[in-house]
Amino acid sequence: MIDINLVIGLLSTLLTGGFLMLFIESQKLSTNVTDRFQGIMKPFYHKLSNYMKIVYFYRLAITIENRDEDARIEGVKKDLDYFAKLCIETELPVGFYKGRQLENICERINNIWHFVGNNGYIRSCFSLDEHCISIVKKRLRDCILEVSPKYENAILDFNLFTQLSGDFYIDYFYPIRAVTYEHEFWLKSERRYKILSLISLGVTLISMLVIIFIPCLCPWIVFALTLTSSFLLIWVVCALIRLDKLANKVCRI
Repeated sequence: MIDINLVIGLLSTLLTGGFLMLFIESQKLSTNVTDRFQGIMKPFYHKLSNYMKIVYFYRLAITIENRDEDARIEGVKKDLDYFAKLCIETELPVGFYKGRQLENICERINNIWHFVGNNGYIRSCFSLDEHCISIVKKRLRDCILEVSPKYENAILDFNLFTQLSGDFYIDYFYPIRAVTYEHEFWLKSERRYKILSLISLGVTLISMLVIIFIPCLCPWIVFALTLTSSFLLIWVVCALIRLDKLANKVCRI
């Protein structure tokens, strides 16, 4: 004969002790991962925001002549126009772009250096209005200083712009290129864990209510409900262990 009071006590312990403890631990993991992600990506987004402003200032002074309707020149022109439109007074918030979007944007930034800085013909199709640059000189230098201090006193010509674009990709994006992908994978894993936890919590709660309000249940049903709730708790614990191992790997460079 199964002691109903003992079963109810066990299920109550699972609810108030087991699941509550696991929820607190999962929140700690989530906070740690989020702090690491913010710590890595906040300086990068600060530089990205300032780079977009640099493009905006340069785009005001750049004239492009696509003599042979070269697709590469047209592509760079579209990229410059796109980046110039992204120029905003406030900084881009961390995580504004998903991993694939961020990689695509930084690849397009690198194309400015790859296609224009390393190709004499394409470079000859771009001209820079020095008078226009002189008008925004102070603000432009401030933005350049925020992106790369080594160019603080550099001549504000087109070569600086292409070199800065290449440096941005190599020095700032490339080292953290996988971080956003890792954070997205973490969020998916955490979401699956939370769904599993809610299912386990719901099953345990329903099992306890069924046993309390239907006292004439067959002993094997009571045993099955108790065993299922216990099994689900063990499953959640194993899932949390895997989540903890994942948290120790993601967002570390």
